[in-house]
Amino acid sequence: MRRSIFYFLLLLPLIAWAAVTTITIPGNWNDAGIWAGGNIADDISEDADINNNIGTVVIQNGDNYTISDLNMNNGNTLNIDAGGSLTIGSMADPGNLTTGNSSFLNIAGDLEVWGNIVVLNTLVATVTGNLIVHGDLVMGNGANMDIQGNAVIEGDLIGGNNAVVNVDGILNISGNIDMGDNSTLTGTGTINIDGGCTGPPTFCIVVH
Repeated sequence: MRRSIFYFLLLLPLIAWAAVTTITIPGNWNDAGIWAGGNIADDISEDADINNNIGTVVIQNGDNYTISDLNMNNGNTLNIDAGGSLTIGSMADPGNLTTGNSSFLNIAGDLEVWGNIVVLNTLVATVTGNLIVHGDLVMGNGANMDIQGNAVIEGDLIGGNNAVVNVDGILNISGNIDMGDNSTLTGTGTINIDGGCTGPPTFCIVVH
């Protein structure tokens, strides 16, 4: 037994944890100058972290990245231009997207999240391209989502109080909807839900 523990301790430095790479100033994701140490997060073994209140980060047309997790923190905007894409995690190793207060997410290209999107508080998300969430989408109090393109949530849509979802495109939800007080659903698009809806009439009556 002691020998087994000894060998395990020797192997600990070889076990791979995701390295954290940090964006320190606004700019294009592909610019090494915005990353601490010049290390661009562009691999499934890397987490990306955006420092608080730096401004706007852009994934441009033709740029396609896969990372482990993304933490946007407070006061930041992530734009994914048409023709650009970001994949967070994989089927074998789901990753999460976490946002802080006063965040903006503009998806004109493609965003695929193999884990969950967790909005710690207010987020304004605009989808004119394609959003796929293989886990849950958790919207904090006062979060706002505007879907003009296509959005797929394979888990649940969970919202806090005063959350707003506008659908003028297509929203498909495989799980359930559970929204807080005073949350509203608007728009003239298509909503398909396999589960049930719990929440105020301003949301659930519109779904059904």
